[in-house]
Amino acid sequence: MISEGYDVRLNIIGFALDDPILEQIFSAWAQLGGGEYFSAADKAGFDQAVGQALQVHYTVLDAVGQEVAQGQVDGEPVALPPGNYRVRVGLVPELMLEEAQVVSGQTTAVEMD
Repeated sequence: MISEGYDVRLNIIGFALDDPILEQIFSAWAQLGGGEYFSAADKAGFDQAVGQALQVHYTVLDAVGQEVAQGQVDGEPVALPPGNYRVRVGLVPELMLEEAQVVSGQTTAVEMD
């Protein structure tokens, strides 16, 4: 799917599981699906896990279209050398910011509507 332009990830939330072997299996499945496994012991943990599982990912492409960084929207910033980039946001339909310029010694924030 990613080769066709779709950023699909399998995130799994284990709710109130008390079986470490099953958690390892779910974790392996999520990893194979390009996602993550989240453990939730109670409602508050479940709510937090859902928030983490639904975070939107993005990919930064250089001038020739090569992937140079990945991150999560509203997550930790990524460090890039100065240059011009495109940012692909993994939503359906996909969003693409065609030009993001990174200048040496400055912080660049990208916002999309």
